[in-house]
Amino acid sequence: MHFILNCSRDLQEEKRARLRDIELKTMQYQDELESGARNVKSGWTIAEQVEHYRRKLIRKVRHISKHTVKLHLNGVLYHFFLR
Repeated sequence: MHFILNCSRDLQEEKRARLRDIELKTMQYQDELESGARNVKSGWTIAEQVEHYRRKLIRKVRHISKHTVKLHLNGVLYHFFLR
């Protein structure tokens, strides 16, 4: 039971870390658009382009998560990517 709780807690922390990473990348992208370091696509608002970028990052993380197997052995977390 203790092992299951630790895995659940680890998975929740991993999910929070991924979401934090996505939000940091999204904020950086928005800053680059607003500063002119990146071009806003024709016909798009900054808000639309930022939201599109956020959804793209989320899809990418879900794809990777769906094809990854995680294994805990002796306190070490191993990730295996399945093709």
